[in-house]
Amino acid sequence: MKRLSWLLRRGTGRATGAAALLLLLACAAAVPLVLQPLHTELAQARRQLLLAEARRSPADEAPPSWEDEAERQLAAFHARLGAGATLPELLAVFHEAALAEGLVLQRADYRLSEEPQDRLARYRISLPIAGPYPGVRRFIARVLERMPAAALDQVAFERERIAEGRVEARLGFTLHLVKP
Repeated sequence: MKRLSWLLRRGTGRATGAAALLLLLACAAAVPLVLQPLHTELAQARRQLLLAEARRSPADEAPPSWEDEAERQLAAFHARLGAGATLPELLAVFHEAALAEGLVLQRADYRLSEEPQDRLARYRISLPIAGPYPGVRRFIARVLERMPAAALDQVAFERERIAEGRVEARLGFTLHLVKP
């Protein structure tokens, strides 16, 4: 063991120099092998980019204006409001929801409220309804879920006695409909 370590220390200068030279030659030989595929890949990516830029039309370059985007969003909003649904069909949704929850729908008062310059007509609907409180809440949720054009504007509850499970509710909805 002592002899091996003595030999290594004695020949360290020449062996280290030879090892460094061999390592340098190996790296010099490996550089083209590693870099050549990368250069080829880079050249292909540049060609694809140039082809894509050549195929792109001038219309693709200009992003839509904010006016165009606003018009698109407004058209999508109006389409979601259920254009084409008639008032009797929409009032039937209230009746069906009340029946599904076992509520008494005494009457429905509605009136049209519209401005000539607006694209929407608004029907204000007032519903006195009676039944258990959880049923009234489910009724409201059911109506709003089935009619995206409906907005709940007013809710008032009355109960004759605290222990009574039945409530009298006065609900106010607004239906926003696209004018024909």
